[in-house]
Amino acid sequence: MKEINEMPVIDFAPMEGITGFAFRNAHHKYYGGVSRYYTPFLNVQAESCFSRSDARDVLFENNKALLGDPACTLVPQLLTGHSETLILGIRTLAEMGYPEINWNMGCPSPTVTRRGRGAGLLAEPEKIDRILDETFSALEKEGLAVRLSVKMRTGLESAELFPELIEVLNRYPLSEIILHPRIAAQGYQGPVDEEAFAQALALCCQPLTWNGDVKCPEDMERIMERFPQVNRIMIGRGLVTEPDLAMEILKSFPEAETALSKKKSFAKNARQSENQADIEEHDIINVQPPANQAATEENCLSGCSLFGMFHDGILQGYQSYIPDEKGALARMKELWGWWGQAALFSNAGVPADVLPRALKKIKKAKSVGEYRTEVNRLLDSIGG
Repeated sequence: MKEINEMPVIDFAPMEGITGFAFRNAHHKYYGGVSRYYTPFLNVQAESCFSRSDARDVLFENNKALLGDPACTLVPQLLTGHSETLILGIRTLAEMGYPEINWNMGCPSPTVTRRGRGAGLLAEPEKIDRILDETFSALEKEGLAVRLSVKMRTGLESAELFPELIEVLNRYPLSEIILHPRIAAQGYQGPVDEEAFAQALALCCQPLTWNGDVKCPEDMERIMERFPQVNRIMIGRGLVTEPDLAMEILKSFPEAETALSKKKSFAKNARQSENQADIEEHDIINVQPPANQAATEENCLSGCSLFGMFHDGILQGYQSYIPDEKGALARMKELWGWWGQAALFSNAGVPADVLPRALKKIKKAKSVGEYRTEVNRLLDSIGG
């Protein structure tokens, strides 16, 4: 990456069904490089506020390792189209100790937008204005010193109302606007609208964060060169697929050397202690790099072995609250839909037919034991 004056701040975007506390804890422990993790959206219900699963995801006891790191934080995200439930959600989270909360105005799912939530709100600037007015009035009245940010797109079916939306948001003391520069109708397909992002930069009174299509360090370089005044980037799909992406991006910045050293030291110590009972309460996938592997020991540690520990941490996290073995396996198998595209496997030099066959066996596994066997076989094949 070319030299850029200021080290970027990287946030992990929320992804429903994927970036819950099991994934977040493992990613923070084994990879890191992320400043803020955002929870998948929490549906606010008028009576109980959060469902049991949503409440579990924001419990401090399930996020204490991440929340205990002064260099990192967790931001809960709320999904609602009404001021009453937005206020209720903010109040509940503030009482739990969360100082920053995000309002989702960007989810493009038709099941969400049809109910006037997520990106469905973007078709009604007046409604957004009313919700924010009532929300900030209530926060002031109740003395709740909570930072509220929004995550949004440029529009629902078109970006015609985008300037008006920014004008509405400028009226309120939002801590930040996270902009995915696509309309909701695009989903995650087609080009991002860099001109719309440039327009937002010119119009916004609040700090602006880029979100969308950062899949490699070169993507980050291009965005920061196009928008040098933006140093905060949110990444979702790219970090799920390539869990080491944040640290790979930060490698070019001297300020990140300490964090990188800590992660490498942790990986080395963990691998040396693999067979000792005190490494973890669970077994770590045991991956030994082949003797003829061209990669250096450091690369092995940050690649195959580190991924194995990361993977195992997620599995253990799921098993901690999903009593049904099949339920935990279903969650892990969903992740392989992303990991199957990771450079760790595609650049491993294995025969072209090995990965598809291995993924097929992983997804067909009927027990945790069978599943772990197939995962180990795939990881052992790297470089072999």
